[in-house]
Amino acid sequence: MKTNNQKTYRAIILYSLFSLILIGAIYLLSPLNRIASIHVSGHHYAQEETIIEQSTLNIGDELWNNLLKKDTIANRIVNGSPEIKSADISLRYPNHVEVAIEEYEIVANLKTAGEDQYIAALSNGELFHSEKAPYADKPVLVNFDTDKVLAQLIAELADVDAEVLQLMSDIELLHSERNSQLISISMNDGNQVLASISSVSERINLYPSLVAEVDGQTGVFDLEAGAYFIPGATIESLNYEQERSVDESLEVGEEQDASEIPAESNDPENVTES
Repeated sequence: MKTNNQKTYRAIILYSLFSLILIGAIYLLSPLNRIASIHVSGHHYAQEETIIEQSTLNIGDELWNNLLKKDTIANRIVNGSPEIKSADISLRYPNHVEVAIEEYEIVANLKTAGEDQYIAALSNGELFHSEKAPYADKPVLVNFDTDKVLAQLIAELADVDAEVLQLMSDIELLHSERNSQLISISMNDGNQVLASISSVSERINLYPSLVAEVDGQTGVFDLEAGAYFIPGATIESLNYEQERSVDESLEVGEEQDASEIPAESNDPENVTES
């Protein structure tokens, strides 16, 4: 009796294994093991067609043969597009492939020497030619012909608040003899900002609160070594090769004694507290 039971168990096991192998073989040969669609998500700058092309995935390819190589496919996508930070390949039941993309943030448009040619600047410091550039919500970088200075600025812009970055129209390197990192920032509201690259992210993030203090006036915010507002002025009218003297200007963004605030002047070279 015991021997018969053992034979029965062995037969059941063998039959089950054979059935699983048969089902597996049928599945691998069936349309369910063929990629029915490829869906790309999470991309804003990279083109979907480009991502799929770089993945080398095609409709009708063997599904599991590619899923077992998903890390290789993901690396192929990342290496092929500098704006892509990471890619993840997954299965959507029953035979649809999902490609989830994470991109680096684009922080600026770099204007090149060519006519109306722009290169996108990424938050990781990389530059790439984008079919969509220039991006209207990103500032345009002008006169940046030094790679080291450009890399420093891009690193700073990566730390600027998104809402503040959208307020910037263009950023120009002034090639100052006094300060090689001196830049001029034109804002969309008509103001201009004078700043140093090494501290621009920390200071420019205060811009919305500084603007709130000037009651609709336009002028220059000198943020190079503090925070000063010069109503009615333009950077072109200022002598930025000289540091602003203490008796010439008062800081904005800090409480001042009313008796210390001079009367407003129409002369743009006279700096008044907002």
